Amino acid sequence: MRVAAGASYQEFGLTSRGDVFTIANLSQGDAHLQKAIIDTKSSSADAYFHLSGMSSFPFMAEQESAAETGFTGFGGVTNDSRRMVLEFTDFAPGETFSFQIDVDNRHSWFTSGSDFAGTTLSTVFTSSDNTTELIGAFNATEDSWVSALAELYSPTPRPDFTNPEPSSLLLALIGGATLGAFVLNTKRISSPTD
Repeated sequence: MRVAAGASYQEFGLTSRGDVFTIANLSQGDAHLQKAIIDTKSSSADAYFHLSGMSSFPFMAEQESAAETGFTGFGGVTNDSRRMVLEFTDFAPGETFSFQIDVDNRHSWFTSGSDFAGTTLSTVFTSSDNTTELIGAFNATEDSWVSALAELYSPTPRPDFTNPEPSSLLLALIGGATLGAFVLNTKRISSPTD
């Protein structure tokens, strides 16, 4: 089962609307996106969320996508903050969630895709049999003046050596015994005979 997410950021600084984010659950199977965290601390131009004051735009979810994904709210965001947590109860594969918010940076009231690049996106997926966490970064697109994209895919599963399964221990023992027999046999063959 593939677990994957995609996200886009688009700057709309020259209009009266907020900048637009879209998050998509690109997974297969029953992997539901439970949480998404956007953190701008590592952005290339020191981006932050600008919720109030001159030329600002508060958080506003697109209602249809909010209902479809079971959006329950966002946290951790105050004016000039750099981290946002979005939570969902029914964000199934193939669904998207969109919202608007103003993103500025320490140098300008405008944050291009290049300025936003480096921002991290962390996600938590749950399915019937496990939980998967993915993290990645937004990269500027060819049209870096206005947009950036992030794509996250499930990593290749790695064995858990801190808590091995009994079959893994058995395979390790067999491997060790085979290696020992090989070394012993090699020594016997290469030893000079009297």
